[in-house]
This record gives sequence, C-alpha cells and structure tokens, in this order.
Amino acid sequence: MDGSSAQDTAAAAAAAFDFKLYRYTPSLPAAIVSVAIFAALTALHTWRIFRARAFYFTAFTIGGLFQTIGYCGRIWSHFDTLSIGGFVIQAILILVAPALYAASIYMILGRLIRTVKAEHLSLIPVNWVTRIFVAGDVVAFTLQAGGGGVQAAGTLDLYEAGEKIIIAGLFVQIVVFGFFVVTSLLFHVRLSRNPTTTALEGGTPWRRYLYVLYATSAIILIRSVFRVVEYLQGNKGYLISHEIFLYIFDTLLMAIVMTIFLVCAPRKDRRAELAFGGMLFASFEHPFVAHAILSLAALHLAYISATQNSPYVVEATKHHEEAIKGFQDASNNINNENSEALLAWSLLNIIYVFSISKQLPDQDKRTAARLRRDRVLGMEWIPMARGINAVLVPTYQYLKDGPMSSLITLGNWNELDPGDSLPEPVDAQLCRLKETWANNNDAKTYDEALHILRKCRMYVLQFKSMNPQTLAQWGFNRDWAGPLTFIHFVPQEYVSLLHQRQPPALVLFAYFGAFMHALDDYWFFEGWGKDIVEVVDDLLGSYWRSWITWPIEYVGLS
Repeated sequence: MDGSSAQDTAAAAAAAFDFKLYRYTPSLPAAIVSVAIFAALTALHTWRIFRARAFYFTAFTIGGLFQTIGYCGRIWSHFDTLSIGGFVIQAILILVAPALYAASIYMILGRLIRTVKAEHLSLIPVNWVTRIFVAGDVVAFTLQAGGGGVQAAGTLDLYEAGEKIIIAGLFVQIVVFGFFVVTSLLFHVRLSRNPTTTALEGGTPWRRYLYVLYATSAIILIRSVFRVVEYLQGNKGYLISHEIFLYIFDTLLMAIVMTIFLVCAPRKDRRAELAFGGMLFASFEHPFVAHAILSLAALHLAYISATQNSPYVVEATKHHEEAIKGFQDASNNINNENSEALLAWSLLNIIYVFSISKQLPDQDKRTAARLRRDRVLGMEWIPMARGINAVLVPTYQYLKDGPMSSLITLGNWNELDPGDSLPEPVDAQLCRLKETWANNNDAKTYDEALHILRKCRMYVLQFKSMNPQTLAQWGFNRDWAGPLTFIHFVPQEYVSLLHQRQPPALVLFAYFGAFMHALDDYWFFEGWGKDIVEVVDDLLGSYWRSWITWPIEYVGLS
C-alpha cells in the first residue's frame, strides 16, 4: 500500500512538472523565411550604416543579426526538438534582439533634440537623455539575457528562476519604453508650441522622425507585453504552446520595425558623397589637403570637448601651417592635375577660419572686442571666400565636369529674379532698406548688394516648396549655399564700404547674418549668424535699430 502511494505521489509530481522545450515541432518553412527576411534586412542596414556613417545604429544591426541566428536555432530545433543547444540559441537571441533595437532608438531622440537646437524643451537634460534610456535598456537586456542563461542550465528549478528573471527584464523594458514615449511626446508638444528657429526653417523633418519613434516604440511595447503574458502563463501556457503567436507578435512586428527604419532613415545625398570622395582622393595625392582635413578633425575634437585651451587646437594649428605651405607651392602653377586639390583646400580653409575663431585664447577686453568686430565683419574670411575665384577661373570647366562639380554649381541661380517684391514678409523688409541710402553717393552699389541678397533669399526659399521629384533631379538640397553665395557675388565696392563700417552696408550685413543663422546646425558655423547681428547692432546703435529689427528677433537677441 505504501509503495502504491509513493508511486501515485511521484506520478502527480511528474504531472505537475510537465516541462517540454517545445509543445510543437517548430515550423521549418516559417523559420527559413524568417532567416531570409532578417538576414536581408540586417545586410541592408549594415550597408546603410557604412554608407551614411551612422554608426550609432550599430546596436540595431546587431539586433538584426541576433534575430537571424535565433531563427537558425529554430531550424535546428525542427530537426531535434530535444536539443538544448538549438532551444537556447533561439530563445535567448530572439528574446533580447528588441533591446538592441531600443538602444539605437533611444539615441535618435537625443540627436534630434540637438539638431533642432531645442535642448531647453527636453524633459531630461539632453546630455542625459541617451545615458538614462540606454542604461535602462542595458538593465533590461542583462536581465533577459541572464534569465535565458539561467534557463540554459537544464534543470526545472533553474528554468523557473530564469523565467522570473526574464519577466523582470521585460517589465523593465516596458517601463523604460513607456517613459521614453512620454518624454518624446512632451518634447513634441513643447516644440510645436515654441518652435526653435532651426525647427521653423524646415531643414530637419523632426515631426516625421518623432512619428517614426512613436510607431516603432509602440510596436516593441506590444511585443514586450506579449512576451510578459507568455512567460507569466508558464511552460504549459496557451501562447507558448502555439507557434503562430510567436510569428505574429514577435517575428512579424520586429521585421516591421527594421523595415520602418530602413525606409524612413535620412538619405545621404550622392553628389555630396562624390564631392567628399573627391576631397579624399585629392588628400591622397596632395598632402596639403590631408593636413587641412586633419586640422579640421582636430578642431572638431576641440569643439566636442568644449574645454578652453584644448590641446587639439595646437594640433589643428600645426596641421594648418603645413597645409598653407603646400597650398602656396601648388598655387604657383595651377593646372588640371592640382585644381581639385586647390579647390578642396580653399573650401576647407574657409571652414577652418570659421572654426578656429571659437577656439582662440582669451585676450584683454579691449583687444578682444576689437578683434571680435574685425573677425565677425569678415576682415579675414571674406577675402578668403572671394579669393576662391583665383582657383576656379583657370580650370573651371575641368572642375565642373569632375566629381567636385556639386561644390561649384548653383543650379538655377542665373535664372532667378526677385523682381520688385517676393510674396513673403522678409523680402518686404529688405526692399524697405533702400530708404537708408536714398541720397547716398554709393546707392548703386547698395542696390546691387540688395538685389543679390534678395536673390539669395529667393534661392533658399525655393527648396521649401520644391517637390521631391525636382529635388531629386537637383541631386541634393543646396539651401546651405544660399547665404554664402552673397559673399561670392556681392560687388567689391560693397565689401570696402562694409569694412569702412558705413551704416547702409552694416544694415545689409545684419540681414546676411540672420540668413547665416539658418546654418547654425553646422558646428563650424554655430553662433556666427548671431554674432554678426550682435556686432552690427552694437556698431549702429539705437538710431538704426529699427532697420534691423527682424534680424535681431530672428537670431534671438531681442
């Protein structure tokens, strides 16, 4: 009787611990299709990362690789449902892959906030946005991967313990993702109500990027909730016992997430790539171009470090001195063979001048104020920008037919004519400026400068309403070239009047500064537009302030 009772107890215990790796035979066709889809998506994302140099998306691509290997594990399990190896591979890698997607998604928000210059509108200090969410993601990833590792030990007790750890990791992921969505929504609302100048300019489709974040976050949240319910039901649960739910609420949803980011990723412009490639090739053949590139790289590191008297500035100066020596030697004999290198150096040198000014050591107040005025009014960089003609003219046709043609062509510039007025309020204010030189001996010069400034404005505005097909034909959006075109085409007489600090010339230059402010997203132009307007306002004083009200307000000085 006692023996029979013991057997009954053992049978009941066995029934209670009815554990199986699979309660079905994994579908071979479904696993093969999944491997093919995730392998293709991962390959495309890898290609895009290197093409766009978007290396912050590396974790996302690793997640795709995990998915691919995970479904290979399900192919293995189809042929051997009792194999611990195949089960562990698919269980862990498919489970943790979305956490890697999330890491890249979190980085996008911080980058977007910086791009539209809206750090003050973020719920979390922008320097902590990525850190906080990625840290939470690391915790979720560690718990899920750790729980899967505990389950792989092969005992029922450890399997149940691992299950609880995985559930905790999934809950962390849901909480972090939920907070991320709230943070994104709040930023969206604040930016819509109080848009920054950069957001208003429309160069960054920030709304579209936020909608992409919402969509992908919602999809991953749905998947995480499914996984929580699945694990809470246990090994005998309805969800885990039916393979179809895995493919609907995990496989399909994660493939959609990867597809969304593949389709909605920012596009690199091909012609800009060619121009950059032309500079790199020139640097291989002409060391002075390589030194110019290295000097800018050092200045960018100094900019990122945001420290005074950075050692990177010293390195930048050394490379720049070497670059100047090489350029001077090459410019003594301009020909087709060195024309691309000379053009590349000339453009890089202008960027260097804009960049180095922010890194110069402090002077005494009087000297610093005088040097700042001279610098901002272009005593150095305007002659450099206009001096590019000396490089362009002798070999213009050769350069126009080469890989750097996108840097020297301006599309429909010659066909543009602003006429008497443009249908936008800023042009009306520009036209009103004629009153400031109505009886001036240099009126003709100012009229020509005003015409070019209005034409620059017209050139930039056309990109905001241009249809995508036409933009594609242009090769890339050149709105960044508009403000600098003013310096290239304006008559030399105007430049002289500007350096003499004649009031009408300064008034026009204030509007140029406002247009430059639209380029604030470029680290080397950051702050220049605002500085120009501020210096002009200081020089003109209150008597002329009513003529530059719009530039003052536009750059945020009012």
